[in-house]
Amino acid sequence: MWRRSDSAPGAISLQQNRWFVLALCLYAFTRVVALAEYPLEFSPDEANLAVQAGFWVDHQGYDMSGTYLPVYFLNFNQYNTCLGVYLQAIPYVLNGHTYSVFATRLVTALLSILAVYWFSKILQERLKLRLWWAGPLLFACLPGWFFLSRMGYETAQMATFFVGMVYFYGRYRFQHPVYLYPALVLGGLAFYTYVAAPFMLALLGILMLAFDAAYHWQQRRWLWGGVLLVILMALPQVRFMLEHPGEYAARLTLYGAVWTRSQPFLIRLAQFAENYLIGLSPWFWFFPDLKHFPDYRVAHHAYLPWWLLPFFLWGGWLLLKRWKEPWARAMVLWLLVTPISTASVGVQLVRVLVFIFPAMVWTMVGLEDVLQRVERKWGRPWQSLAWSSALLMGAAALGMLVNMLILLPVWEWDERDYGARYRMEQIFAEAKRYRQEHPDWIVSVSPNMIWNTPILQTFYVGDDPMMDTQPIDTVLRDYVPEWTDRRVYVVSAHEYNDLVLPNNKVEVVQVERVVLNRRQEPMAFFIEVRYRQDAEKIFAEERAARHVLQERWIEWDGLRVLVHHSRAWEDSLPLAFDADPMTPFQTDGVNPLILQLDFDSPQTLDGVKLRLGAEALLVTVRIETVSGVELDWHFETQRKNDFQELSVDFGAAQMVQRLDIEVRNPNALHDEIVHLWEVSLLRP
Repeated sequence: MWRRSDSAPGAISLQQNRWFVLALCLYAFTRVVALAEYPLEFSPDEANLAVQAGFWVDHQGYDMSGTYLPVYFLNFNQYNTCLGVYLQAIPYVLNGHTYSVFATRLVTALLSILAVYWFSKILQERLKLRLWWAGPLLFACLPGWFFLSRMGYETAQMATFFVGMVYFYGRYRFQHPVYLYPALVLGGLAFYTYVAAPFMLALLGILMLAFDAAYHWQQRRWLWGGVLLVILMALPQVRFMLEHPGEYAARLTLYGAVWTRSQPFLIRLAQFAENYLIGLSPWFWFFPDLKHFPDYRVAHHAYLPWWLLPFFLWGGWLLLKRWKEPWARAMVLWLLVTPISTASVGVQLVRVLVFIFPAMVWTMVGLEDVLQRVERKWGRPWQSLAWSSALLMGAAALGMLVNMLILLPVWEWDERDYGARYRMEQIFAEAKRYRQEHPDWIVSVSPNMIWNTPILQTFYVGDDPMMDTQPIDTVLRDYVPEWTDRRVYVVSAHEYNDLVLPNNKVEVVQVERVVLNRRQEPMAFFIEVRYRQDAEKIFAEERAARHVLQERWIEWDGLRVLVHHSRAWEDSLPLAFDADPMTPFQTDGVNPLILQLDFDSPQTLDGVKLRLGAEALLVTVRIETVSGVELDWHFETQRKNDFQELSVDFGAAQMVQRLDIEVRNPNALHDEIVHLWEVSLLRP
């Protein structure tokens, strides 16, 4: 079993400290070199943090909703960003109130250096490992951490504050109670950085209170200050919950959390347990599974190198054997709480990233024990064994760096678009140049190359009234000649070759520009289009065919119902009646959405409840009673940031033979997609 060094931190050799500094420098190099170039895709989530920060700075502390010093910022349709936005305000100000991919990602990269510093200090001060100084080299060769510590996401920032909290808790527990306060502050920063942190923090805090209760009681004079500090840090959260009382429930529903589903409790509990165990599974972490978990992969690498798995398992066993020792127990509990958030909403690396830190503690414990056994059995000098291990980690880190920055193809997972989603900065730069050369022309950048293109336009170009993200799909689906006048569409290679050229209603007047990828292949086209002479007639015929109602029998709420409905996208009609609020009936380019429900036998109803999207909509509900009387109700909803629940009260119980529902998007074309997320009957 691994033996803890008896040397106090102050007696650690100067040589080891020098090695540590060199290892930390190598780690820092792997975080910042070509930071704007890799990861290849600059995500709209990254851009959103910077844009929100820029707006907040430019408007003297007010966010886009008009809130002064907001607790959480609106991230597209939910409030789930907080400290990450405030951190991005620093590079925005230092960069002269301009956005930069490098600066946006640099915040996370620099914080990650602090994370591996604290991690190494845990190995040195708490576990007394002689190989503590190699901690930065270990983290430099972890593919999953390499990917997310070089992005502007909040998840790696939260992990930094989390490991800092654990480090200072150790100092509180074993050195001096005053360190309780920085531990709590860092826990608070983790809480407000990423939405997955509160559950992990709460569970780990409860466990530490329980297992270390005797020590806490001895330090109760210091605990009162800690309680006051927690109350002060909780005040912003209280403010937010008072301002947005239903936000947390809406967020869980949006993510499809298992506890919000209308399923038996045991089924939901089983799904929760399955997700939790996946988050702990070596299969998830150490073996690449692109079929089930394709997100946030570094090429075809696993999140953690497979050759670390034996040391991870052995180190975990050693720590479990020392369960009665407070710090060994803390390392086990830390690892066990990390998947608690993903267990509710599904497994993703971003949600369990902090798992890597206790996992690497286990790994280093196992590695040190193996090296000590080799030293004792074969007489190998410890220094050569330590250096060999460190060189292996350093070589793996540099090899991965070269692979990512030089050898990785541009379109690793996006061959049909030739890497367009990974080169939006290049595409927007070309669009900006075109606008400068043609000031009277509108440039429309396709939103189909990457999701939420408007936020990227703001990041790369700023507010330009002559540039938008109007998709060419609209021109291909409906007759809107005004949208072809003095307008250039920027489309991906896929859209150009598979949608525009084969279309029988439009023709390309001119290809203005072609944007090439790194292999000099076309990935985006600047095109001017116009309608063919017979386009209006063809559109009218296609529209009439699309709007013909289709007929289908469904089983709903124990009833057999004949439904006449607008043409559905991929058999999505039953999803409006499945009691799942996250699965919508979606029309196949038909506006309005129409449902005509003929019941097998009359139903006594007080009303009907509809779950709608965030758009401004016109809704009509009409019933025909068993006596032939027709009643209708009309509603106009306003655009919101979340789903809308519309309850239609019939005024009194009605014997309904037929129920008609029409949902129209008045701000869209006839061939726009319309959603209806759920229909529920209200009975007496």
